[in-house]
Amino acid sequence: MSDDQVQSISAADELRARGEEFWRRRLEQFSRLHPPFVSSSVAAAPSRWQSSSWFSPSGLAISPQDRSEYLVAAWLIYLARITGQQEFQLGWKPAWDRLQTGSKLVMASVVPMDVRIELAHDFEEVRKTVAAEVAQLRAHASFARDLIARCPTLRGVVALRARQPWPIGIAITTESCHAADALTTNHKAGHALCGDLLTFEVCALDGSFRWHFDAARLAPKQIDRMTQHLQTLLRGVMADAGQPVGRIDILAADERTYLLEDLNRTAAPYPFELCIHELFEAQVQKAPEAVAVVYEKERLSYGELNARANRLAHHLIELGVKPDQPVAICLERSLAMVVGLLAILKAGGAYLPLDPAYPSARLRQIVGDAEPKLLLCDVAGRTALGAEAVADVTVVDLETATPTWGERPPSNPDPGALGLSSRHLAYVIYTSGSTGIPKGVEMSHGALVNSLAGIGTSKLRTLQFATLNFDVSCQELFICWKDGGVLVLVREETRRHFSDLLEFIEREAIERLFLPFVALNHFAEVWSAQRVQLPSLRELYTAGERLQATPLLRTFFEAHPNARLINQYGSTEISVISEHHLAADPSCWPQMPHVGRPIVNTRVYLLDGHGAPVPFGAVGELYIGGAGVARGYLNRPELTAERFIASPFVEGDRLYRTGDLARYLPDGNLEFLGRNDDQVKIRGYRIEPGEIVARLCEHAWVREAVVLARENDAGDKHLIAYVVCAPEAGSDEGGGGGLAGALRAHLSARLPDYMVPSAFVRLAALPLTVNGKLDRNALPAPADQAYALAAYQSPQGAVETALAQIWAELLGVERIGRNDHFFELGGHSLLAVQMSSRLSQAVGVELPLSTLFARPVLSDLAASIVELLSCSGPQELPSIAAVSRHEPLVLSFAQQRLWFLAQLNEGSTNYHIPLALRLRGMLDRSAWQRSLNRLFARS
Repeated sequence: MSDDQVQSISAADELRARGEEFWRRRLEQFSRLHPPFVSSSVAAAPSRWQSSSWFSPSGLAISPQDRSEYLVAAWLIYLARITGQQEFQLGWKPAWDRLQTGSKLVMASVVPMDVRIELAHDFEEVRKTVAAEVAQLRAHASFARDLIARCPTLRGVVALRARQPWPIGIAITTESCHAADALTTNHKAGHALCGDLLTFEVCALDGSFRWHFDAARLAPKQIDRMTQHLQTLLRGVMADAGQPVGRIDILAADERTYLLEDLNRTAAPYPFELCIHELFEAQVQKAPEAVAVVYEKERLSYGELNARANRLAHHLIELGVKPDQPVAICLERSLAMVVGLLAILKAGGAYLPLDPAYPSARLRQIVGDAEPKLLLCDVAGRTALGAEAVADVTVVDLETATPTWGERPPSNPDPGALGLSSRHLAYVIYTSGSTGIPKGVEMSHGALVNSLAGIGTSKLRTLQFATLNFDVSCQELFICWKDGGVLVLVREETRRHFSDLLEFIEREAIERLFLPFVALNHFAEVWSAQRVQLPSLRELYTAGERLQATPLLRTFFEAHPNARLINQYGSTEISVISEHHLAADPSCWPQMPHVGRPIVNTRVYLLDGHGAPVPFGAVGELYIGGAGVARGYLNRPELTAERFIASPFVEGDRLYRTGDLARYLPDGNLEFLGRNDDQVKIRGYRIEPGEIVARLCEHAWVREAVVLARENDAGDKHLIAYVVCAPEAGSDEGGGGGLAGALRAHLSARLPDYMVPSAFVRLAALPLTVNGKLDRNALPAPADQAYALAAYQSPQGAVETALAQIWAELLGVERIGRNDHFFELGGHSLLAVQMSSRLSQAVGVELPLSTLFARPVLSDLAASIVELLSCSGPQELPSIAAVSRHEPLVLSFAQQRLWFLAQLNEGSTNYHIPLALRLRGMLDRSAWQRSLNRLFARS
């Protein structure tokens, strides 16, 4: 080895010693910025790296040398704006100007840049913060490549083993920059790459910049947009440097017009003056003898159903029903339920559905808030409500054998005479509120009529699956009746058992079906076991939750080539917002299908936290305007004002703030990304449960999965995974943690340790609400078998027993065995510190954390403690063992390294530290003496 090489290695070792602690702390906080503009439905493809031209920012009245600082700060502001994250890490390319070339052999080529952008600050404040971070990065340069392998807290972070762990990187070059004319495939730019997806490179000499990007995942057109956004932001800074950076406009005029106007050109004629029941009445006029509804062996034609509903409607009018007045309806599924609903609409009232299956307390809460004066019910409804709830309400019993309204006229009530218009309410449906108090959504006739315009234009036999208190039920009814189809009612018992439901759909030749995603996937699973062919099925709508193209669904639709899957997006506050007809060939489906484009007369806006439109392709919160927006929440003016706002984009329009996140795909379709409150934060890490679910579902044993954060008795949050398994997973007999261990190993190989759930709860099926949505409240707390427990052997001896008790308290696992692994049971570094503290009190020994990381199995750790106790006995501090000076001393690894370097470079003074340190101030001599005495007593 040459002197130059030795000197280079010595310099690298010196740098490592100074900065290792800095980098260890930073790497322990590893996080990934969710890359903007990249769809989760993009299939994996080989990387195609390209580099853009060099760009020189225009209109910056600053020196070329200062431009690089401005550019870096502007780029980080831009990332915070378009991702919605103000704290994140990027890959940073270290500068090697102080080191010799050989250092690169042992030092990491990409290091983490910690970013915190306060969007309320002005640009100068942000620039100073960024400059301080850059100064830190330059001062610490890099870390040794083997740091991750040597540090126990970093070994489990699988992502850190990658050459470029961070998707987005930033590099500052001091080399001469030559502008290229166009985008080119660039093999020479590899030295600048520090992002797995995208690297932003800035030239410190003249303040120009360029991009290096994977064109397989990021289109060149998007790079052009980002360039334009960045330059627009910088011009905004120059125009008004004092404004908060979160409010600086980053959109050019043409993109703003495209987002606000071009993508929202959905205007189309629809019968806006009609009430929803008048769509049904139109079919009565066309084909009064056609069958309208079927329930078991009973059936009614359009004319018969209309006549029955009209007679009851005239009776309700006599009882005082007026437009906008809520009329409660609480019945089991039957023809009477359908007649009652139509009668309320025809009388001008707004139907208020109450599910007899709901707890009485919940029903009374709704009745107490809505204060209906009339109630349509049967025996089941009256029983569910209880005598107290109906005491002040006029009850109309639809099961009576001789109804008093039987002699009323069968003609349609005149809406004009009633003062009824399409602006009045059709229903008030209560949904759960974040505060625990249900809220009643007020939906007008006109909004519902628009939601049906242009969708479901076929005359089909339609299953009425949803309960009336789920807004999809209204869609089921009138998407069927508006085109003259047959509505088929199903008994509640059949509806709840998918095996029976499958046979019912076959027997009744159902052509159209609405199912939420979780119920749909369960339906496909039951079908896969029974293999009942459904040749009549044509349309299967799904909504309510994010659709995943699971293998079960693909197999089902491959076996039913005449059926189409239609993915709708909507909410109770606006019914249907958009829909997407998936391709006939299921093999073409992406894993997470998009939700299509807005339906007619519906406007969609993706806005940031300040209500400004986000760039095309960036993540924003969905705001919905147009003809389908609900009136608001019954008796909740403050909540209505908060969620329904005046549109700043179209005069006279109202926007509903959904709380959902989405982005535009390159083709203009919307990709739904979940709620803006799904994100959880555990131990300082921001976590998207959806990412964990996606990885879990890649395992052959997992059919379905849900991940959420739960608090234990101590108030600590832990991730819990709930999984529905394939038959290949076997059974849970034996009580071991085999499934948990397998799934933990699977995730540990794909995700950082902080994203690996502590427990994996196996379920036969995901619990559903009566409306077919996931019932999160019914998910059980994890039992012991949900953890990655080893084959149980009881702890042996006092130390193992004490250790098992401490672990049980910290980890929330009731039974700890001597073969269990601390970290595989959900332990982490913070709990390790707590364990060490409790151990000191329990057995009188202070255990170094390194021992736990080296021996995390309970019996092994206990053996280490016993060995330590046998040497020194219980004490507050471990003894420093005396070593004989009459024989060679054992060198530490650091001492061996220094000895080796000294042999290679004899006479070197690199590791000599000639330093005299003088402390000034008052010296507490007695404290100094006590410290020395204590130290000498240990030696």
